[in-house]
Amino acid sequence: MTSTSGAFDLIDDVAAWFVRTGRVVPGLTMEGDRARSWWWPLPAAEDRGRLAALVATPDDPDAHREAAEQLAMAVDALVRQRLQSQGVEVVAPGRGRPSVTEVWLRSLTRDDPWLPITTDRAQVVALAAQIDTWVTGAMAGIGAVMVQVRIVEPTHDTGGWGVEALVADVDESSLVVPLAQALGTKSPFPPGSHEAILASLGRAVRVAPELSALLDTNERGVVPLDEAQVVTLLLHRLSELAQVGVAVLVPSWWTARTPLGVRAKVKRASGADTAVAAGGVGFDDVVSFTWEAALGDHRLTKADLAGLQRAVDAKRSMVQVRGQWVQVDARQVAALLAAAGTTGEARVGDVVRTGLGLPALDAPEGAVVVGVTATGRLGELLNGDLGRGGEPVADPEGFTGTLRPYQGRGVGWLRLLGQLGLGACLADDM
Repeated sequence: MTSTSGAFDLIDDVAAWFVRTGRVVPGLTMEGDRARSWWWPLPAAEDRGRLAALVATPDDPDAHREAAEQLAMAVDALVRQRLQSQGVEVVAPGRGRPSVTEVWLRSLTRDDPWLPITTDRAQVVALAAQIDTWVTGAMAGIGAVMVQVRIVEPTHDTGGWGVEALVADVDESSLVVPLAQALGTKSPFPPGSHEAILASLGRAVRVAPELSALLDTNERGVVPLDEAQVVTLLLHRLSELAQVGVAVLVPSWWTARTPLGVRAKVKRASGADTAVAAGGVGFDDVVSFTWEAALGDHRLTKADLAGLQRAVDAKRSMVQVRGQWVQVDARQVAALLAAAGTTGEARVGDVVRTGLGLPALDAPEGAVVVGVTATGRLGELLNGDLGRGGEPVADPEGFTGTLRPYQGRGVGWLRLLGQLGLGACLADDM
């Protein structure tokens, strides 16, 4: 571990991150004949890169040990400073002789981390062992193997959702095997990994009870899940599972799923074309539009809406719409059905802002607004003319000099954004 000021600054930064995010845990160690209280960092699986950056020579065990000691000291000092600045007392002063646990807890908020010499050594050793067991159970996903949970979509063969447990080598990402193989006699992992795998599964089930069937020794393949369990996993369990060192392999469409809602379909009118005509942009002009149900860029038909209503009536949690899986939220679907087909009016500027993904139009009944569609000049603007910068400005008012062609296009783009009420910064290093 290098002793440069930059290395220590990095340790301080990482320590501050652990403290700021609440990723710390109290500890107790015996050092010779004395006992010392600690505030330790509590890393999770996703912190491996952050911790590795603290070690200058990864192959040197002493470098790892030194980095760990420096990080522990920095975290301990920072937590104590914050607790003292806010006058925190972990245990209120009481009458009579305090227990070893009380002495330890009180020391966690003081400058002096050492427990009194008179503290019973045997009781301290027993308490330290209990704390170590507790802390070890919380430090998940730092070992040689990692449990992964793969969500399996319905097929014609399976007919329903499922989940499968896999085990991966932390240092060799290409080595991933099913849980049954990882725990079997032909496991590619060391025998000692079995306990770590089962412990990791136990932590996963503790934060995500929907996965409890994975602990059943008779169910080592794909375990069935209902739609509600899948939605709960996807919406509420991913971060908790990551915190205990379990990765969730979600379907590719989930991270780029298409929003369900309504979009404003602007009626073709001469006013709309005039409003965005070259050289005479009038974003305060008013246009009429109709709200239409949509899944992203796809308009939903009456048959699609009827299917959504049937899914709500059947209390479904997931349903396919136009080949895409969609979460069924009864209130969202009700708002969508109520808003679809209604009409409204808005300024051209607000229509364009909505087309850019900025919150400018509010749909009836609180329906989710997913975009805007239009024809004519306004449609051209929404479909890409904005990115081309509008009309170039060759000679801006009050400017002395000659703009190059690309500079004129830049000024035109800035003027167009200004008319939309949007701020911008154009960097020109030439």
